Amino acid sequence: MGINYFYIIYLLVIAFIVLGIGSHVSNRETIQNARKNLDWEGDYTGIVMLSGGPVVDARIKLNTDNSFEMDYVYLGKAYSPFNAEGKFRWDSTGNIIMIDINDAPSCYFVTKNMMTLLDKKGSPIDNYVLKKRPQL
Repeated sequence: MGINYFYIIYLLVIAFIVLGIGSHVSNRETIQNARKNLDWEGDYTGIVMLSGGPVVDARIKLNTDNSFEMDYVYLGKAYSPFNAEGKFRWDSTGNIIMIDINDAPSCYFVTKNMMTLLDKKGSPIDNYVLKKRPQL
């Protein structure tokens, strides 16, 4: 009886496929649910450009009780600072938070240490990214 190399190669390929699928599923779960799998609460800050061109020093604080505080300081313009607070809610995927201010909903995609504003079609706005400040 000789060694059946085809059979050994077949078993190795199956093993690699099974291991690859298993790791892909666990990575997907981690990525797919920020609400459950990430330390999302904290201060998110950044210099961002709003539609229409104003540049803003933005801060959004997310709290574990689903409340938020938002502060906008306009740079280079004579606008008054904007402050808001209230409750936010998660979408069904657990990756997007929705904040309603003055009947104008804003949606943010939450990833590890970062939030990105989404446009009305649900696409990320590249020039509106807030990064989480490290907690001291």
